[in-house]
Amino acid sequence: MKVPSPTRLKQAQRALRTKGLYPKILRYSCVRYARIAHDSAPLKLLLEGDWPAFYAYTDALSGQLYPDAAKHFAAHQLSALVKKYPWNPKVVNLDPEQAAKDSFKASEHRCRRVNQWFQALQSPDNKGGRSIHGLLSSMQQWIRYVVKDKPDLRRIYDHADITGGATLCVSGDATNLGRKLTAERWTCTPTALPYFAAALSSNHHYVQKVARNNGLGQFSLHVSATDAARYIEIVHASKLAFVPKTAKTLRSINVEPLGNGLVQKGAGEVLRLNLKRVGLDLTDQTLNQRMAHDGSLDESEDGFCTIDLASASDSVSIGLVQYLLPSDWFSFLNRIRSPSYRLEKQPEQRFEKFCSMGNGFCFPLETLIFAAVCIACKCGVPGRDFSVYGDDIVVRRKSAGEVIRLLARLGFKCNSRKTFVSGPFRESCGANWYRGDDVTPFTLDFPLDSLQGLFKFANLSRRNSRTKEFFSDVIWRVIRHVPEDFRFFRPFDGAPDTGIDPWEVEFTSKYWDRNRGLQCSRWLELESRPAKDTIEYPPWVVMTAALRGSMSAAPFTYRRKSVTRVRVIARSGGLKPSTTGFALDLQARPPRWNICAFGR
Repeated sequence: MKVPSPTRLKQAQRALRTKGLYPKILRYSCVRYARIAHDSAPLKLLLEGDWPAFYAYTDALSGQLYPDAAKHFAAHQLSALVKKYPWNPKVVNLDPEQAAKDSFKASEHRCRRVNQWFQALQSPDNKGGRSIHGLLSSMQQWIRYVVKDKPDLRRIYDHADITGGATLCVSGDATNLGRKLTAERWTCTPTALPYFAAALSSNHHYVQKVARNNGLGQFSLHVSATDAARYIEIVHASKLAFVPKTAKTLRSINVEPLGNGLVQKGAGEVLRLNLKRVGLDLTDQTLNQRMAHDGSLDESEDGFCTIDLASASDSVSIGLVQYLLPSDWFSFLNRIRSPSYRLEKQPEQRFEKFCSMGNGFCFPLETLIFAAVCIACKCGVPGRDFSVYGDDIVVRRKSAGEVIRLLARLGFKCNSRKTFVSGPFRESCGANWYRGDDVTPFTLDFPLDSLQGLFKFANLSRRNSRTKEFFSDVIWRVIRHVPEDFRFFRPFDGAPDTGIDPWEVEFTSKYWDRNRGLQCSRWLELESRPAKDTIEYPPWVVMTAALRGSMSAAPFTYRRKSVTRVRVIARSGGLKPSTTGFALDLQARPPRWNICAFGR
């Protein structure tokens, strides 16, 4: 078995010629769609080179219902190839960043109106809001049952931790724990400072930084707010930023101060545990997916329907949270959130929303509120009669209308393209069902400019029987763009960007063989590891990483940089590949076997 050298790997990556591959994939896909749906408009626009019109037409296909599963899948699959692909905005005549800014401003305006409504609702002279008081009271009671009257601060501090994402003081590719521990100043808002200091006192791994920066002569397990203020930079706003979502718009997130983020993570973890206690597990999406499957088969009043919200996290207003949560919980969460935001060089502006993406407790908090809406509308028992996962809501049809109306009154807007109350189609948490038939499309959201991208396309485009058939004219054309000595076919499934999963034996047997000494199959794969951070950290920082559970000799890496190499994999055909195997380290001289897993 000839193993390509690292130099040959770099040459192959640079020599890839895939410039015309994506239009070719679109052309074949449009032909396949035209045959199934009897609609040649996308193919005509593609051949004419009218990319803006082509994008608009195909993007709209995913918002329609179709008479049968085949046409439904074909339309949604063509749309999924286009709407999230990393287009050059100039080609499709779009401005995704401006669209994201407009959406953010619209959400802020809606939250401002909801805040004013809640202020009027609590006025003793208000009589128009009495009809909703009963529903809001039911929401309040259920939320109090889930989270109790007061937050358990000790429990929150035990779950508080530094996250791996960007913060105001540490951003870019190097946002690992080492960079944050060695940062000269940590950022925190003034109201969150006491909680941050208390959380540090509960985390013995991080107190070492406080002791060192304060010049203390011995290791201390107590941090006061005064001590923390010596090495913390007080800020009053988070940073509004944008990350990829679709070609049409970006997603707005907030880069939080490090101190706030640490406590927010603890609060979010406790909220998740409380929700799990009542049947809503935010680590498992399969419940929503199963309910969506059952709903596609049952169109009766007791059947399930799926509801999706537009800009849900940006629509959680301050007035709503203040009205629903127990006062101690609201006071705590209000103190550890960022009250204002800054966009580029513009002056600080106060949030009308309570939290948004980037806040550690945003996702479980919005799940808690939407579940309370379902309880107030008498949807039944969570986990049995309804389920909520973020803004993905599944309820029975007889309750859907009331749930949607109450959500609208609370400032939330249903996404009509992803809300399905009637008909044979349901979609929730990435699973699409048409009368029980899996019609989940393959979403192309990565460029086809590397070996990893081509491998991912070859594997993910065969995720089910329908995608295999849809891309039957395309798949080998994609593989032909891979240099022959890098067509890493394998007999077992693996990570989608490392090789090509099982194919017909007559095509793949020449790419892998049997190791006679070990009596098992051998093949080649790519292996990508995060690139090691170039900074040499002091021993106490490395020890902190070890005490937190890191098993790597290089625990601090970059987020978006990686090192790729080719390795030999050998696994017995009689054992599950997930439980046994070993890899040949090609970088070592002489070669040595690294045992990576062993089992029966």
